[in-house]
Amino acid sequence: NTTAWVKAQLDTVTKDIVVQMRTSGSARSDLHRLRWGIDGVDILLDVIMPCSGGARIKQSSPFSREYFMWPYHLGAQFAVAHGNNEGFWIRSDDTAYNFKGVDVNKLSTRTSLAFDGEVTAPFNNTTNYTGVNWRISTYKGNWTQPVHQYREWMAKNYEFRTDTPSWVNDVKLSLYNIDIAATDTLFSQLAGLVSPSGVIVGTTSWLQNVWGQLWPDYTPTSTADQWLFKRKRSGFKIMPWVNVLQCRQDSPFYPTYQQFHQSDPFTGALIPTWYTGSSFMNPASSAWRQGLVGQIASGLNALYSYPPHA
Repeated sequence: NTTAWVKAQLDTVTKDIVVQMRTSGSARSDLHRLRWGIDGVDILLDVIMPCSGGARIKQSSPFSREYFMWPYHLGAQFAVAHGNNEGFWIRSDDTAYNFKGVDVNKLSTRTSLAFDGEVTAPFNNTTNYTGVNWRISTYKGNWTQPVHQYREWMAKNYEFRTDTPSWVNDVKLSLYNIDIAATDTLFSQLAGLVSPSGVIVGTTSWLQNVWGQLWPDYTPTSTADQWLFKRKRSGFKIMPWVNVLQCRQDSPFYPTYQQFHQSDPFTGALIPTWYTGSSFMNPASSAWRQGLVGQIASGLNALYSYPPHA
């Protein structure tokens, strides 16, 4: 038998309510996740989360239910429930990089929020597991207040880069997947709406092989150099797109990194991608990261005349 406990106690210093789950008992081969939740969040409260670039789930949002896993879909370990100039938020203070997730279920009269801690795979013979801390706090004011508070906490407890260029702070708009065939007229019109120095232009079509044909081959097209030059001359910030996870199985690079092909934590089967013949590689592998960065650098260095911004 396995017994699970949920402990909620007051932190007398911060006044947070700290929630933690743990189990003990005999082996359970299928134990992989512990969950606690709040079922009665008022439907009128907006749920704000750092997922998929940032989301604000309102009563009118075309949204029903979704699970956000950290660190994949969920960019930071918190969720905010915001009302009229006040609200509450739930965050994890985990610094050990434990897998976790948040389940958001928007019902007709209320929203349900559930918070998970995940056992490290493989999920067999797990007898005792202690989940991460989740802290519940309230706030007055704008929803950005707890977000800034969490960012400050992350800056103190995680290794933030300090060598980012100063122009990053001026970015107001990010464009994704702009084709390099886009005309000068498009960018002239855009410059009339927002300062180009505050715009990041992301593009996939700088590559000869865009959608998975030869990943991780990052050879640029013959026209990418000139296109980058024209956009940079106009003041835009350019960010060529790369895929940090996938490798073609018929690529000459695959045999070297095949051992880092991600496998299903339950079945052990290799995880396929959306593209036939491509594989998800494990970004935790330093060998894969080094090989990938080398390939990306080779492609970007080919843009020797007009290097991109990011």
